[in-house]
Amino acid sequence: MTKPSPRVSIAYPSWNRLHYLRAAVESARHCIDYPNLEWLISGNNSTEPGVRMYLDGLTWLDGIFMKEQAHAAAMNELVEAATGKYIFIWPDDVRFVVQGP
Repeated sequence: MTKPSPRVSIAYPSWNRLHYLRAAVESARHCIDYPNLEWLISGNNSTEPGVRMYLDGLTWLDGIFMKEQAHAAAMNELVEAATGKYIFIWPDDVRFVVQGP
């Protein structure tokens, strides 16, 4: 019997950076091959056109947080919401380019 993979929470703090956020999220979804992920995004009440529509379209997200707050508070909110054994707070301007487990 194989042991289940521990849950890993991937959490993005972002604010008014739709281009970066989209690139980071799409590259992660394309490149990460792991069976037990939780996806969280703090949009920090972004006012950039298209951010809310993009986030609402990501039906596979486990949590969207839109409270306006400082960057550190947004990261704390993501940590508190995460249910994974491990959490990866991922800056919205970092992309994956390598695929695999």
